Amino acid sequence: MDTILGDLRIAVRQLAKSPGFALIAIVTLALGIGANTALFSLINSVLLRDPGYANPEQWADVYSKIGDFRFATSSNADYLDLGGQNRVFSGVLSYKLGSIGITRGNDETRSAWFETVSGNYFVVLGVRPHLGRLFDPAADDVVGGPSNAVLSYAYWKQDFGADPKIIGETLRLNGQPFTVIGVAAPNFRGMIRGLVSAVWTTSASFDRLFAGSNFRTDRNNRSSFLRARLKPGVTVEQAQANLTPIARHLAEVYPTSDRGLEFTVVSTNSVTFNPGVDGKITGAALALMVIPALVLLIACANLATLLLIRAVGRRREIAVRMALGAGRARVTRQLITESVLLAGLGGMAGLLLAGWFAKAVGTFRPPIPVPVDLDITLDGRVLGFTLVISVVTGILFGAAPAVRAGRLDLTADLREGARGATGRSRLRSVLVAGQLAVSVVLLVGAGLLLRSLSGAARVDLGFRPESSVTIQLDPSQRGYDREKIRQFFVAVRERARGLPGVEHVSYTSRLPLNLNFSTNEFVVEGRDLSPGQRPFNLQIATVGPDYFSTIGATIVAGRDVSDRDGADQPLALVINEPAAALLWPGQSAVGKRIAVHGSDGPGAWREVVGVVKSMKVVTVGESPTPEVFFPLYQRLESYATLVARVRGDPAVLIPAFRNLIREIDPAMPILATGTLDDVVSVALFPVRFGAMVLVTLGGVGLLIASIGLYGIIAHGVAQRTRELGVRMALGAQVRDVVGLVVRGGMRLVVVGLLAGIGLALLGGRLLGSWLYGISPYDPVALLAGPLVLVSVALVACWIPARRATRVNPTDALRGD
Repeated sequence: MDTILGDLRIAVRQLAKSPGFALIAIVTLALGIGANTALFSLINSVLLRDPGYANPEQWADVYSKIGDFRFATSSNADYLDLGGQNRVFSGVLSYKLGSIGITRGNDETRSAWFETVSGNYFVVLGVRPHLGRLFDPAADDVVGGPSNAVLSYAYWKQDFGADPKIIGETLRLNGQPFTVIGVAAPNFRGMIRGLVSAVWTTSASFDRLFAGSNFRTDRNNRSSFLRARLKPGVTVEQAQANLTPIARHLAEVYPTSDRGLEFTVVSTNSVTFNPGVDGKITGAALALMVIPALVLLIACANLATLLLIRAVGRRREIAVRMALGAGRARVTRQLITESVLLAGLGGMAGLLLAGWFAKAVGTFRPPIPVPVDLDITLDGRVLGFTLVISVVTGILFGAAPAVRAGRLDLTADLREGARGATGRSRLRSVLVAGQLAVSVVLLVGAGLLLRSLSGAARVDLGFRPESSVTIQLDPSQRGYDREKIRQFFVAVRERARGLPGVEHVSYTSRLPLNLNFSTNEFVVEGRDLSPGQRPFNLQIATVGPDYFSTIGATIVAGRDVSDRDGADQPLALVINEPAAALLWPGQSAVGKRIAVHGSDGPGAWREVVGVVKSMKVVTVGESPTPEVFFPLYQRLESYATLVARVRGDPAVLIPAFRNLIREIDPAMPILATGTLDDVVSVALFPVRFGAMVLVTLGGVGLLIASIGLYGIIAHGVAQRTRELGVRMALGAQVRDVVGLVVRGGMRLVVVGLLAGIGLALLGGRLLGSWLYGISPYDPVALLAGPLVLVSVALVACWIPARRATRVNPTDALRGD
């Protein structure tokens, strides 16, 4: 212990002698370590947080396979069947996500995220209440029983001021009275990572929240997530083997709804969001961590370069220590201690940067209509991560200079001292070239994403997002029944059409490019399904009259949805071109008929009245996707987005739409307002965020690499003072000396540039799924990044080169 403390005291004294070097080193490391800590803290908050329930390793998620997708949600009937027939689970629970309107007393109705859950939800999870009690399966999950609700701790604290008197109070959920019976424990936020639920209700009360819902009884209503606790000693594989015959039996008993049904069991600990998309999410998370890791690598190489340069000036000091009896191992340990101390100070400064990042992110709300939980805390896991990378970083950038310093020629170094010791610079050159190569990779990546954003503007979306207003509404949150919902939608549309500057007004249950999707299975009139054949699975949306005119889509055959497509009129549909080509290849689709498999009753054929040009459904870069559009008044949904095409700035008209809705119902919650341009921005948010990260960290990496390049060039100039003095004494001009120094530095730049471009060409393919309208080998991006680096490198070389021209030849020769 005394030896370690002695090494630390010496390290502190050495750094105090060179405050400029210490400051540069700490700032450089703070940027590298801080960037890594900040990104890790974000991933930790979303993906690694304690789920808030007991023994997460004993849990498994159960998915249904309908069609080709193995990881779909299930029906409430599936939950009941599995709970009663399995032999491998000690408990099965279900939960369904959505939004509801919450009204307290005479306050304004506010929209909130909720989960409707099986009555055993909290019991099976082992979650305890913070206040009151949680659901009792026998008392709370009974059709016709009490309407009770449980609040989340975060929602209770934020919206109710942590009022303990909330227990027993009656709130109106979607206009219906519910009694608050409890507040959940603070560490339990719900079942979906990264999201925070506000309130829980039981599935038995779902019909009260949404009048006319068939959620509990319709086997085709597959909107429930299933999670189960494995019995002691039961593996996921054994659970899968038990559920397979259950699914086969259900498919035989219910051939209309469950044909081809399979259950898939996955360990909950291995699931991030959904096994079908987790690979991409994990890849994105790893990519986000790789980027700051590259910046830290640049910082390490930079510090190693500076320490190598500094070691040249300390050769005499180290030689004296070794002559007085210090062994090579002792000297190496001392120098590594100095490096680790620097890294520790840089790590503490990096934590301050990460703390600032956490505060900034805590106030940030991504442009998506779900309550993302970004409550980032610098917990023990984050502190441990910072400690580990700080120590590893200190050893990494300090090892090479320490080992190099331990290989001194004592006789030569004691005789020549620091003044005459030049040392080999090959390792320093390799480190600087490596920094520049990594900087090129980051800059090219940033250029590709920025170019992708520009390319996205040229992608044909199939609709015109400009000059539009969007208002998200859900009248069921005010307790409206189906007829009142229809009347409300009609009244709002009629009055909105009279607003100045409004050209078209319509509705849709799902805007294009809103990052979610909904599907139905369809059968075609006149075609029977062959054994084992599944119906056509198509994307669906419900739209109001004149919808396609409103969003600027093109009708290629037939007509738009109109006011005459009412509930008492023949059932109609509009489909897009990919759906028409899939269902009736080479034929006209107008006049043909299809039906929703398993839901539409006998004779409920729907006639195709129009075909619309393909629009982007989920992402900008997707291939043409078959889609079907139901008329709103024939398939009424409580949630809808009002869309209006306007003249002039749409933001100016949003207050007029709000006032109009308030005039019809002052308490109607307006879930969100915006424009179709905002919707496109949401779809491009991942690319925009990635570009922001790469531009920021690429700039930081370039700055650090430039400091390293400047340091090695400046050191080289100092070592060549006599040579440059002789050249100038013999008549060399200023431009000759500047050119000599700059050419030496630019040779390193060229090496780093070529290596970086090669790595960028290999890495560009990893960004392929994020690129719109451009190739991973886009020449503009491949040239722009290197040009930026060359420009900065020229400045880093020119400054010490210019300083070299100020050397007085006489002083240089006399100094030797």
